[in-house]
Amino acid sequence: MGSPNKNLPGYVVMISKGRGQSQALYDRLWGSGFLPSKHQGVKFRSAGDPVLYLSNPKGVSRDMRRSMLDGIAKINQAKKKESGDPEIDARIAQYEMAYRMQTSVPELVDLKDEPKHVLDLYGKDAMRKGSFAHNCLIARRLSERGVPFVQLFHRGWDQHGSLPSKIRQQCEDVDQPAAALVRDLKQRGLLKDTIVICGGEFGRTIYSQGKLTKDNHGRDHHGRCFSMWLAGGGIKAGFEYGKTDDFAYNIVENPSASTSGSPGSSIPRSSPNFSPEPLPSKRHEETSPQPAFPSRIRDLHRHRPYPCGRRVPSRQEEQERQGEEEARFRDPRAVPAQDPFRGAAQGALLPLRTSPALQDQQQLADREARAAQFLHQGPAGPGQGDLPRPPQ
Repeated sequence: MGSPNKNLPGYVVMISKGRGQSQALYDRLWGSGFLPSKHQGVKFRSAGDPVLYLSNPKGVSRDMRRSMLDGIAKINQAKKKESGDPEIDARIAQYEMAYRMQTSVPELVDLKDEPKHVLDLYGKDAMRKGSFAHNCLIARRLSERGVPFVQLFHRGWDQHGSLPSKIRQQCEDVDQPAAALVRDLKQRGLLKDTIVICGGEFGRTIYSQGKLTKDNHGRDHHGRCFSMWLAGGGIKAGFEYGKTDDFAYNIVENPSASTSGSPGSSIPRSSPNFSPEPLPSKRHEETSPQPAFPSRIRDLHRHRPYPCGRRVPSRQEEQERQGEEEARFRDPRAVPAQDPFRGAAQGALLPLRTSPALQDQQQLADREARAAQFLHQGPAGPGQGDLPRPPQ
């Protein structure tokens, strides 16, 4: 907690925007939570003052600012004695930090003293404010000055479409600067005391969505497994922890605490609940355009497993189910004996839906109710917290 550098905040946040789709970011992502507000992140901007309201207004000198802060501090201290609110101390500390940052921050973001070979290391965008490369260079300078926690956000990864072009652009933005940051820290002797973590909030599906053409398709959100890399801080180099199945869909080795045992989490192969079914050996006939992926990947899209190891019905099975439902709708007496809509007594019928679409709405309502119950109460027991899949 805190920072050895009393002229800079202990937690700095910088944001860059890639050429992909825009994503919303909220200030609460770097808030202090239950801690005093002096521990929250300070966002550095790419235009104007690096920190909002850091410069004095026109007509206000530094001596005037110092006199004003001294007066405000006396008022705040009197209020602290009256109320005992510890947040008042945090407010006083923040005012004093802002005053010192008026000198330290402009010196921090001035890159005139950076040699050309260092700028070349970070790439062509190193001097462009707001770029990921520029933020990586500022992050290194913050680390040199003892700032303990720096967080970089790079937006534009939500590629539900246009994946072939957008993912290349995102990688062009981040690959060289990220590697340069690690190398730069190492050559300055800072990497042994600094941990660099690169990752995201979730992964992407191994199957496609969208137009499913060679040049335009996308990937959906996938929270079961994804990759992160770490460097520095004594972390063992060249070491991999955890393992996914052959299709990178589920975790089969060393699941993290945030995924193991939760609904939708992967189930290790050693678990008695893990019972994957074999993928079909033949490709399904399709009339839609074929995506540029191996046939087994397309089959996996159609047979992706449920959290408990079951699979999604194939297109043929789904068509047969819909045909049975249509027959049931036309003639309720044609309901098979094992149908769940039939009552316990022979010949007794439970109320049937009025249309196929209405039952889908009812299933959606039931699914939302179960989700709300899980959020408030948690799963009732092993295997009982799995939420149903949406209708295909």
